[in-house]
Parts: sequence; C-alpha cells; structure tokens
Amino acid sequence: MLFPRSGLLLIAVWLLVSGLWILQINTGVADNGDFRRSSGWLLEKPVGFSSEIPPLGSPERALRYHTLWHPYWEYRENVENWPTVVTSFHLFLGVGYLANQLAGLPHYSLIASGLVSRVLLFLILIGVGKVFFAKGWLVASPLFLFILNDSSYISYLNSLYQEHAAIILLPLLILSIGLALKNPGGGYFFFATVTAFLFAQSKVQYFMTPALLAAVLLLVHGCRKSRVKPLIALLLGVQLLALQAPLANEHSAHNSYNALFSGALFFDQRYYPPWLEAEMRGCVGVPSWSREPNCFDRFQGEVTWREVLDSYRHNPVSAIRGMDYGIRHLNRIDLNPPYSRQVREVVSLESLVLVNVWSRVKGFASGWLVYPGIVFPLVIAWRCRKKDPVITSVVLFLVAFTLSQVAVSVLGEGAVDLKKHLLLGNLALDLAAVIALLVLLRQISTQWRKGREYEIAR
Repeated sequence: MLFPRSGLLLIAVWLLVSGLWILQINTGVADNGDFRRSSGWLLEKPVGFSSEIPPLGSPERALRYHTLWHPYWEYRENVENWPTVVTSFHLFLGVGYLANQLAGLPHYSLIASGLVSRVLLFLILIGVGKVFFAKGWLVASPLFLFILNDSSYISYLNSLYQEHAAIILLPLLILSIGLALKNPGGGYFFFATVTAFLFAQSKVQYFMTPALLAAVLLLVHGCRKSRVKPLIALLLGVQLLALQAPLANEHSAHNSYNALFSGALFFDQRYYPPWLEAEMRGCVGVPSWSREPNCFDRFQGEVTWREVLDSYRHNPVSAIRGMDYGIRHLNRIDLNPPYSRQVREVVSLESLVLVNVWSRVKGFASGWLVYPGIVFPLVIAWRCRKKDPVITSVVLFLVAFTLSQVAVSVLGEGAVDLKKHLLLGNLALDLAAVIALLVLLRQISTQWRKGREYEIAR
C-alpha cells in the first residue's frame, strides 16, 4: 500500500471528488471565435442567435464572444466545407455528435458531449493511479481527479476548443507510456505510439510530442540493450506524420506577426533590428486581432518567420527574457476575461471554493516560485531512475513537455493569449508534481515503516 489508510476516509474522499465532477456538468468556457475554426463546418451558431457572426456593436455580438458560455448549438443545414486540416479534436466532436443523436437532441449539446468526455477522463485517471501506484491507486487517483476537476481545466470539456481533446489525451498518453514500459511488447508499444500521435495532432503547438518522448526514453533507458528501442523507433516514425500539422497551418500569418510584434520585439525593447521602420515600432505589443490600431492588415505582408528569427539573432537576450516571461506566467490557469465560465440554473462558480482550489493554489505559486516547482519533480524523478525508471521517464517527459510549451508558445506567438496557450503545459507540470510528491511520500512511508520494524525487532 502507498500509505496506511482509513476505509471511511477514503470513501468520503471518493464521494467528494465524484460529487464535484457531477456538480460541474453544467460548466463551460465562452467562445473567443475559435469554435468556428474547430467545428464551424458542422455547427453554425448558438441556439437563439439570428446570425453566425453578429455585426460589430450589436447586442448579439456582445453576448456571442468572450462573455457567456452557450451550451446548445445549431447544426448547419448543409455540410459542404469540410475541415481542411483534420485534428484529434474531430474524433471527440464525432463522439459528441453520436451522443447527441442517441439522446435524440435537436441541437448539439455541449453538456451531452462533455458528459461522455468526463466519464472517459475519469476512467483514464483511475487507470493512471493503478499503473503507477498499484494498490495505492485509491489514494493517488483522487489527487489526479481533484486537479483535473478544477473548473479552469474541466470547463474545456464543455467547449469546442481543441484543448478539449488534449486534456483527455495527455493523461491517456502517460497511461499508455506506463503500460508500454512495464509490459514491453508490440500491443502496448502500438497503443503508446498511436496515443502520442493523436495528442500531437490535437493542436499545432503539440506537434513535437513524439520526438520529445523518444528523446526522454533514450535518455533514461539508453539504446544498446534497451527493450524500448522499437517504441523509440515508432515514435520517431509518427513524428514525421505529425509534421503535417504545422506545415498545413492556415493561420501562419497571424502566428508570425504575433511572434514578432508581441514576442521578439516585445520582450526586450531596448534594441530593435536595423530594418525595423519607425512606423512599425508603434505596433510592438499590439496583437494581430486588435482593430485599433489595425497593425496586422498594414504589415502582415512584410512579416514572415525570417524576420522573427532575424530579430532574435540581432537580440538573443529577447529570447532569454521571453522564456523567463513564459515560465513566470505558468501556474496562472484561472479563467478570467476574455474567457468566461457560467453555470446555468445551478449556482455561481465564484462561490464554489472547492472547484477552484487548485487554480488558486497555483496562482499563489506563480512568478519566480515556478522555478522550484519545476526542479522538484526533476530531482525526485532522477533520484529514483534506477529503482523505478518508468516513473522517471514519465515525470521527465511531463516536465520537458511543459518547457517545450513555454518555448513554442513564447517563440511562436509571443505574449498573445499566453495563459490559454500554456494550459496543457500547466497540466503536464501538475501531473509531474503530483506523481513526484506521491513517490516522495511513498519513500518516506517506507523508511518510517522500516524504522518501526527495526525498533520492534530490537
């Protein structure tokens, strides 16, 4: 067992965690315009709205974006414009569509689709506890469930953001890694490889996940006599397939603009590259979607990734400051405007302390406190690399993924929408920290028990 346990206490904990998951079934995240990108080919608009994109300044426009969560959506009458880039989110959209059809609902209900996702994630997190802590899963799994139950995470399961898929696939990925490393073989290797690919395809910024995982496995297990060589080879193989996501990115112009004006030029404004015109300097810190001033339309043709890289080459300190800026902004996952959560006909989320405990704790530990939060799981994982290389592999991967997300987000789109871009990086760091904490407590418990046995023997 992981710890000495009390049956009644465990039952109470499980009932509390399960109740909190049920309580938030009516919680979602407001649309920022990305819903149209992810599912606009199938779903037209929220129920009750007269047009797909309300005119600027209209009352409908004020209610459509950034303010309220709309749980019911109208289907398009004719699905003609199929998505040009298929992502893993479309699997969950399809499952949600099937759930709505089986329920006989006339509209697409985010509550119905979210219920299926919640059940799936609940079972996955129980599996994570069992794989990594054996009989101690009764203690470990509620911790994972409690963290994912924070409304800043679970609200995305009642949304049409691509993070919906990623929040489910990341725990499934570490579950598949644990199974593959504990039971080396074709079936589990295939499961881990497919899961890594699906996660990499859930959103463009996760595209390097298979290669990152392969590098961690190579570091921990070596290559010569390692039994995981086939898994490493498979991961590198699917990495080539995962490259199609960034290559087919239709929003590259927005990304490169933000990477320059809200990134390379923004993080260190003491030095500008010589080619930067005086008129352009007024756009530093102005995101691509800003209408006043409308810098994107004026300069998008003059900004490519070449200018972004040249700016960092001219002032490499900006890249260092950017990474520090991103790391210090980890642990900030609370959904403040421009995103909003709303619970209809139940109770205001702001009054429910238990569903926001984790995001509040993380908020206190932001800034420079993020650095020891990154070092802690690394130290614990590396110390147990010989006794438990599986734990080491998973924790190192999760921390490496977090740092990769800081780099991709900061260097790829600067400070724009950084809190949302770092959501999965935050989740990975949370999972790594909890696993490391449980390992540390298990070691302390084992040493304490051995000490007690020694005293009794004397």
